[in-house]
Amino acid sequence: MRSAVWCACWLLAASTTGAATLAPTLDSLAAPTLAGNAENVAGAKVRFGNAVFTLDGEIEGVLGASTRIGFAFRGQGSLALTVAPGPFRQANLTTIRDELSGKAIEGDALVRDFEGGVFFTNHLPSGLFSGEDVTSTRLADILDRSVSRWRETRYTGLDHLLAPFVLDASKETVVFAILWKGSDDAVYLLDPVDQRQEIFGRLKNAESETGSYQVLDLILDQPAGHELRNRPAPRVVQTAIDLELVSTDNQSATEVTTTTLRAGPEPVRLVSFSLINGRSEKDRDWDEHQFPITVRGVVDETGRALELSHRYDELLVLLPEPLAPGASTTLTVTAEGGFLKNFSGDSYLVLGNMAYLPQLPIYSTAASFHSVVKVKEPFVPLACGRTVRRWTEDGLSCVESLEERPIAFPFVIVGKFVVTSKQEEGYDIRIYSYASAKERGAKNLIRNGLAVLDFYSNGMAPFPYNELEVIEIPYYRHFFWQAPAGLVEITSEGLSPTSGDSSDLNTIIKRYASKGQNSRYAHEIAHQWFGNLISWGTPYDNWLSESFAEYLSYLFMSEGAKDKAKANVQLVEWETDVKECSEYSSVYGASALNGDTRHQQCYTQLLYGKGPYVLHALRQDMGDEAFKKMLFFMTTQAAKKPGLKVITEDVILFANAVSGKDYRPWFDRYIYGTEVPPKTW
Repeated sequence: MRSAVWCACWLLAASTTGAATLAPTLDSLAAPTLAGNAENVAGAKVRFGNAVFTLDGEIEGVLGASTRIGFAFRGQGSLALTVAPGPFRQANLTTIRDELSGKAIEGDALVRDFEGGVFFTNHLPSGLFSGEDVTSTRLADILDRSVSRWRETRYTGLDHLLAPFVLDASKETVVFAILWKGSDDAVYLLDPVDQRQEIFGRLKNAESETGSYQVLDLILDQPAGHELRNRPAPRVVQTAIDLELVSTDNQSATEVTTTTLRAGPEPVRLVSFSLINGRSEKDRDWDEHQFPITVRGVVDETGRALELSHRYDELLVLLPEPLAPGASTTLTVTAEGGFLKNFSGDSYLVLGNMAYLPQLPIYSTAASFHSVVKVKEPFVPLACGRTVRRWTEDGLSCVESLEERPIAFPFVIVGKFVVTSKQEEGYDIRIYSYASAKERGAKNLIRNGLAVLDFYSNGMAPFPYNELEVIEIPYYRHFFWQAPAGLVEITSEGLSPTSGDSSDLNTIIKRYASKGQNSRYAHEIAHQWFGNLISWGTPYDNWLSESFAEYLSYLFMSEGAKDKAKANVQLVEWETDVKECSEYSSVYGASALNGDTRHQQCYTQLLYGKGPYVLHALRQDMGDEAFKKMLFFMTTQAAKKPGLKVITEDVILFANAVSGKDYRPWFDRYIYGTEVPPKTW
């Protein structure tokens, strides 16, 4: 028997030579087996990230594709997962407090007992298997239960999850553990490479019209491999996307995507894209869609066919050899299926709110976007980027678009639209009214849009795109607006104010709608600068998009539109948000709020309320001239560095530079921390 503390330090992955093939590797990983080396452990302590697992019982190695990919455990186990200090601490403590009993926290750690489980990892803890206390017991029941339980979810399957362990192992330790006690199952994940997260959650039952399944209820969510002051270096970056999408019936389509990838600091062999497996009216498993989408093939720049696996709304592509750090490769993916199927009965579809083309996460995407889209008339297609040309052929309405500046959200929208356009003072703005012309509403949107563009362009970098296309999306009653590069999607009340009914909206959304359509319109246009020109580098820096866009809309309403009444409504709502949500989380750590519906509302209040409130206080402290100079330099510098992902530390450096004052303590207290700046206005 032994008692020790072991750290993960032994590389398990097989050599990534040309001998490895994707299909048999995935087949083996989908059904891992036991190594036959079971032995007893007593008081063994295994450290992964902020977690310490104490094991008393039996362990046995787990194999996949002839590689050790982890170990199974049965006995008395315990987890002590430290809630790390910093911006995420309060959000995690809030979630733990509200989702679990007070007994779940001991000191600074979330604690949990378990009686069995499987730890999948690309680095087995050194010394865990000593061979000194061998037992003839096998842990097949433990492995079978854990694998079966995960199959009951609708998340990425074990074959795709574990493929990097064998085919593209990182130097960093990645862990995926399924732990159980009685009928209560939990999941621990440590991924400092791709997701850059350490999470803990419980599996719980969910119901849908197609049956029951397991979902992960997150309890703790904190960064892994993430330094606040340093810009993260993605493992691979998507630098160019060239899309051709053709549909002759506005339901099914053929799609050819040519994309360029650049490796980050480590070699890359296995590339994981998001790409949906199909469309369905109701929630379904990835392989049960009513209108499936099939990948016909992937080739490299030489035309060589590459191995692929398209499952779980994910496309894995195995490169013939590892892509060296900093090197680039170009892949072409051909797919077909129900890309354009709309189940609501409406004559439109937004491609971008789903993974309709092979794309890396937005934090790894800074890509030029060229597209050719052809759809059956009378549908009209449009896409991010300058309209190169429009034409018709064989009953198809066609558009070619090009955005040379790198973007993270390559949207395509098709539908039965009537177009109203105007060019004025260097701005090209088009309004796409759904189903019928709405001349009065379109003219108002053009007039107000030009005013907003002019106001922002005179105080920041010039409008970064060649044209602004405003599209009416008939999400009636839901007040859903968004703004990819060069586009603004508005719901129907933006063109016909009487068409919206807010009676069934939750309180938070009602508040947002109460600020008025002009402020919301100004908010979305502001995303052309903060959200698109300035793209955020981590999930935690999303406040740079939403809080800055909200504050810019306030500046426009108060100084551009000179509507002091509506501007004051924004200030009052921010104050309410601050009072209601500041104790739950910091602005920066808001994404760690999970579980309760109130937590999700608080996330919105922190980004759309407290964030701009803090910016308003910062402006009072810095002075109007210095604050606006900061906005100018942030946007002009971003324009000079296309594709740069901005983090909160950049804002601090700009604030310090224009003011001559150290604002790091300010951000530590009010953005990274939960304090509220004093009201001085």
